[in-house]
Amino acid sequence: MDDINEQIRLLEERIRALKEKSQSAVEKKNRSSALAALRSKRSAESVLSRRVGTLAQLEEVYGRIEQASDQITMLQVMRGSTAVLRSLNAKIGGTQDVEDVLDGLKEEMGKVEEIGTVINQAGQESNAINEDEVDEELEALMRQSQSAEEEKILEDTKRRLAEVDLAGVSSANRANHSTPSADETSANPTAGSDSPILEA
Repeated sequence: MDDINEQIRLLEERIRALKEKSQSAVEKKNRSSALAALRSKRSAESVLSRRVGTLAQLEEVYGRIEQASDQITMLQVMRGSTAVLRSLNAKIGGTQDVEDVLDGLKEEMGKVEEIGTVINQAGQESNAINEDEVDEELEALMRQSQSAEEEKILEDTKRRLAEVDLAGVSSANRANHSTPSADETSANPTAGSDSPILEA
């Protein structure tokens, strides 16, 4: 195809040159040279037409070849894919085997769920709270709290009684210091008397 394209290019250049030559001969009133150039031009145009037709046919053939090559490639891919799918389907074993596998899978999943349920129930039973023990522990805490409260009240009562006793002792001590004793009164008979002393 490259050779034909080159021939077409050369023929087109020759036709242009012959056309210019014929026009130049006509301007110069040279009839024979103009006729010769026109005959050569027509001959080159005929050859060019055949070369262009050949090129078109070759391009069509080349296009068909590319199309056929693409079809062969596609066919090979389809054949390879068919072989792979046939092999995989043979390993699968058909729709019945697939249904059997799915049924078996569902059954085994059901067993796993049942086992999980049993394990969860066992865990719940082991973690069950003994309400009686809880009640006993609560009563023990309440008794302990009541005993602590009673001890606190008792301590407060003792403290208040001690404060009262201490206040009584302090009052008695102050009374003793303010009242003179019998010995002091006899030694000073005028002490504590409000009557005036008469002068002689």
